[in-house]
Amino acid sequence: MNRFLVLLFGLLLSGCYGNQKQELGACALEAGRHTTRENVPAGFPLGSDYVEACMRARGFELNQDQCPKMLRDDVIDRPDPAVLAALSNEQRKAYTEHIEKAVAALAEWRKVEPTCYEPTGWFGKRVLWIEKRLEACTLGGCFRSREDAQIELIECAGFQLQVHQSGLMGTVYEELKRIGTQPVDIQAIPTLANAYVNTYSVTKGRGPEVTARWDKGVSAAKKLAERRDVRRIARYLKSCVGTFSAALRD
Repeated sequence: MNRFLVLLFGLLLSGCYGNQKQELGACALEAGRHTTRENVPAGFPLGSDYVEACMRARGFELNQDQCPKMLRDDVIDRPDPAVLAALSNEQRKAYTEHIEKAVAALAEWRKVEPTCYEPTGWFGKRVLWIEKRLEACTLGGCFRSREDAQIELIECAGFQLQVHQSGLMGTVYEELKRIGTQPVDIQAIPTLANAYVNTYSVTKGRGPEVTARWDKGVSAAKKLAERRDVRRIARYLKSCVGTFSAALRD
């Protein structure tokens, strides 16, 4: 218990993830002073190698598992070995080069994404883990059942679809980034929720409840969109990230 309290106290003092963003911002500014676009391949972020070295000097290291899904290597589709073997030498070489370029590009973008970094020391890593767990609980991901979360995700999907139709999504994405949530974190919600609609409507006979939750999300989004209340829309969608995690929990 004493050890846990020490970790919590350290978390309150450090503001771990916020500190990562501040440090990366400072490193990016330094990189801009020391790197020119002439030295950077097309499609790569400016000064990424400098940023990584700067972050390591400040006590942070890259960890791909911390990154948003879109920046991990497993997002790249790789062909079945049998399919690859059936290609001509030229086709195989071209495809391999394409994969290598995609992997290299992701590696460069990870270097300038703050969520991909974690503290190098044991204590800092534990603080970051606790911070993420506390954030998940704040967003409602700790204490609801998985089934409740799956039903609620349908409401989130209705809300998100209506916001898209309102034409405000670009502005909402910017607000999400400002409050610490990446747009990619909510982009899979409609697809997953659609599967739950079928499960609970057809398999579990809860069609009226599913319809009611969807309509509730749509109605809430319409009201906020009419007022162009981007901040409240973004806060709602941020809460849906916790719902998304809880819906997938084992």
